[in-house]
Amino acid sequence: MMSDHMLFACMQADARLPYGPLGFLEPPTVELEGGLSKEMVSLVSAYLAGQIGIMELATQMERIRLQRSVQQTPAMET
Repeated sequence: MMSDHMLFACMQADARLPYGPLGFLEPPTVELEGGLSKEMVSLVSAYLAGQIGIMELATQMERIRLQRSVQQTPAMET
């Protein structure tokens, strides 16, 4: 039978290693919360790869920003 101390140690290990000790071998999962949209991240990646220039980057980011602001603005009632 496992002592309370051993049980507590196992519970702490489970909290720190939710996927077990072999979880370190798994590739990390990255999620965006709030920040840039996937479309903007793709644009920055394309710019960094040299696929688009700075003017195209700025133009497309402004287009996305304007689309988002229109979507977030509630419709006015008349």
